[in-house]
Amino acid sequence: MSRAGAWAWIVFGRQTICDWHRLLSGRELDLPRSGVVFRPRRKAFDRLVRIHEEAARLAENEPATFAHPEIGRALEQELIRSVVAALTPRNGGVEPRNLTENA
Repeated sequence: MSRAGAWAWIVFGRQTICDWHRLLSGRELDLPRSGVVFRPRRKAFDRLVRIHEEAARLAENEPATFAHPEIGRALEQELIRSVVAALTPRNGGVEPRNLTENA
């Protein structure tokens, strides 16, 4: 897939993203109250796309994989980590923690 000029939409509630960021980084994420367009770092964007593509491939070619709850949960957590990393300011890297550590 060519990423030149590509657009992608991911929509989450503001509080959801802030909660995920706090769980993964231990810090608050200060998002504006109104909608905003983010331009994620290339590395973070590429990782998010790779994980999404793998999820789509599994769903299409190996749907029985999702019968195992731990696989679905692991994939969901990787997608969440990727979204949070893409929203993290360039100068404030996140070292993600496992979501279940704080659950």
